Amino acid sequence: MTKLIKLTFATIIALGIAFTGCQKKVTKVEAQPEAPVKIEEPKPIPPPPPVEPQMEDISAKLQELLQPIYFDFDQSSLKPEGINTLANIASFLKEHGNVRLMSEGNADERGSSEYNMGLGENRAKSVKDYLTSYGITIDRIETTSYGRERPAYPNCDDDDCHSKNRRVEWRVLAK
Repeated sequence: MTKLIKLTFATIIALGIAFTGCQKKVTKVEAQPEAPVKIEEPKPIPPPPPVEPQMEDISAKLQELLQPIYFDFDQSSLKPEGINTLANIASFLKEHGNVRLMSEGNADERGSSEYNMGLGENRAKSVKDYLTSYGITIDRIETTSYGRERPAYPNCDDDDCHSKNRRVEWRVLAK
C-alpha cells in the first residue's frame, strides 16, 4: 500500500501542478497612447483671378466732349464758352493719357485763301496752347488748318452763318 499511496500522492501532485501550473509572470501592457488626431489646417483660399482691366469705351465721351470751338470774326483768341469746353477736354485728357487729338482750324469764306489758312492755323494753335497750359504734353495735340476750304455751312450770306465756319474741330488720332 505504500506504493499505492505514493502513486496516488504523486498523481495528485502531478494533477495539481498540471491544473495550477507554474505561476506565470503577468506582464502589464501599458495602454498605447492614441495616435494624435491629425488636424488638417484648412487650405488657404486661393486669391480670386486677377480682374482684367475693363476697356473703357471712351468714344462716346469723346464725341460728347469734342465740340467745336468758335471764334469771332478775324480773331484767334478764345471766347469764354470755348474756354469751358477746353477745360473739360483737358480734364479728360489728363485721365486718358493715350488719347491724341488733331486740332483743325477753319475760317469763314471771306478773305483770301492764304490769309484764312494762317487764321485757321492760329486758331488751332490757340486751342493747343490752352490745352498745354493745363499740363497736356504738346505731342498729344497736333494742329492743321483748312482755312476756308471746309466750311460747315457753305455759301453763307450773313454773319450768323459765317460764325459757324470760324471754328476749331477735332479729330481723334489715338485712343
